[in-house]
Amino acid sequence: MERALGKGAEGTDIWAVLRSPDVDLTVLSVPKLSGDKLDAAVYWTLQKDKKFSEDEYALDYLVMGPSAAPQATAGAKAEGAAEKEKKDTGARLDVLTCLARKADVDALATAFRQARLPLTGVTLTPAALLNLYRLPGVPGPVTLVANIHVENDFTAIGLYTSDRIVFSRYIRSGAKGMADELVEHFRALSKPNATDLHDIDLELPLPGTPGGADGPPSAPLPIPPQALDYDHAVALIRHVLMGGPEPEGLDPEHRLDREQLLEIVSPALERLARQVDR
Repeated sequence: MERALGKGAEGTDIWAVLRSPDVDLTVLSVPKLSGDKLDAAVYWTLQKDKKFSEDEYALDYLVMGPSAAPQATAGAKAEGAAEKEKKDTGARLDVLTCLARKADVDALATAFRQARLPLTGVTLTPAALLNLYRLPGVPGPVTLVANIHVENDFTAIGLYTSDRIVFSRYIRSGAKGMADELVEHFRALSKPNATDLHDIDLELPLPGTPGGADGPPSAPLPIPPQALDYDHAVALIRHVLMGGPEPEGLDPEHRLDREQLLEIVSPALERLARQVDR
């Protein structure tokens, strides 16, 4: 980090992304307030929905702007009821709330502080991506953008418009499931297939005949690929899908193209897709 920042490290605002499945991002609509009243409205609205422990979780929020105007309700309404609905739903704000375990936040902050690079703040993957979408020069405006960010043990899903997050969800399934499928695939290939031996019609040649004791040697049996350990599986996925360095010690059979790898890990991708659909 010091090498990356160079002499500009001192006085630089440093933000870190907390990579953890045990976080929550929620978009709330609250009354248009400010100061302590807004803090209280956000806290109690989220507490009613999530029922989180203040001792265990840290809460922060970002005001994203006025809530979208409510759509008209079909059917005629009495004038008094219509006025009351307009008053209740007219002046509201969309806020992005964040819940994270205090122990995780403190551990990340401590690591940077020990490196003499104290953090200005901690954010989550969907919020960091929102900042990227807000940068000048980003193509837009867009109606809706979806982003699925896969980490080792979780996946962060975000739906974005040009200036805000409209939905976010964390799923406790990630690249580990894909690596497990790859490990199991090569483990199965590395084992001799006993059923194939029953299909082989073996004839024992007599001495002096081709293939016998005095004849030419028979062709060697194909050697199955070696099993792949978990670390090599993760490195292979990063190499094939993300352009990372090729892991050392691979057999020729381990060298897959993108289509082959996606076919092998497709069960893990299908499980992830089912959770996304929910």
